Amino acid sequence: CPSAHSSACCAVTDLTECARLHQAAFPNRRAWSVGEFADFQNDPLVDFVHTDHGFAIVRTLIDEMEVVTIAVDPAHHRTGQGRQLIHHVVHQAKATSCQAIFLEVKADNVAATALYTAFGFSRVGLRRAYYADLSGKKHDAMVMRLDLSTDSVRQT
Repeated sequence: CPSAHSSACCAVTDLTECARLHQAAFPNRRAWSVGEFADFQNDPLVDFVHTDHGFAIVRTLIDEMEVVTIAVDPAHHRTGQGRQLIHHVVHQAKATSCQAIFLEVKADNVAATALYTAFGFSRVGLRRAYYADLSGKKHDAMVMRLDLSTDSVRQT
């Protein structure tokens, strides 16, 4: 499991690459700036987890972890990068004694929802009009939770 230190994805200090990769992963949403990634990098509660072609940003507070974002290079979709990232996030959460992991996912993102469900995440809520695309259209987000205090984590 690669280390999940407060470092940039893909390279130790390449926040520009993080911004590029995140924009490629979410082309219909407002791009996150290099400064926003630097803010995450400087937050002591935040870690970057990365694979060769993707990254996740997680925030840990006491015994809960939140997946702030997860991005995989579109050229590497369906190659197991997302599965690897979630595996590493779960490993990191367990290593830090977290009892649960939370995340939001666009409600109509069938592929991501299937991946999270395969790991044992379940829907616990809905945030109406949570995401906005570049045209201003609003999209709901499903709130998902993985309970780490039981055996609900599936090995995928």
